[in-house]
Amino acid sequence: MFLKSLLLNNSFWVRVYPGLEPEKLSFMTSQIRKFVQNRENYVNL
Repeated sequence: MFLKSLLLNNSFWVRVYPGLEPEKLSFMTSQIRKFVQNRENYVNL
């Protein structure tokens, strides 16, 4: 149960579509990481 809660609350799920190129996927993941980092910085104020 803990693992399920951890995954649902602290994970981003990215659906991979046909034609999704590695460059687009890496851009998406980098933007998600920036968002999470900014969110963590905001929470720690």
